[in-house]
Amino acid sequence: MKKFFVLILAIAMASTYACSSAPKKAETPATPSPSAPVNAEQKAASPSLKSMSCQKDSDNRTVEIQAKGAGCDVMYTKFGKTHSVASSSAGNGHCEKTLAHMKKKLEASGFHCQ
Repeated sequence: MKKFFVLILAIAMASTYACSSAPKKAETPATPSPSAPVNAEQKAASPSLKSMSCQKDSDNRTVEIQAKGAGCDVMYTKFGKTHSVASSSAGNGHCEKTLAHMKKKLEASGFHCQ
């Protein structure tokens, strides 16, 4: 009987510790993703450093490098919606590589870019 009581006591103690959890922290609001749509005012506020237009039949795509502080932002317009697809906080090298990569991919898909 004594062993049974000790066993029940051990199970009861273990179950009180197993079910506890740390209090949950309040979630912070998420920052907008880089692919968030950009409105016309935001697009007009940044000067364009380099751009290209690609066309296949009636499908027109544009890729544009815009100045962003000391860096840049690559904006891609597809089906009339513009999204940021890459950015850099220092210099334009990363954005120019991204533009060249996108040109290669679009041309491989049958687009004519200029």
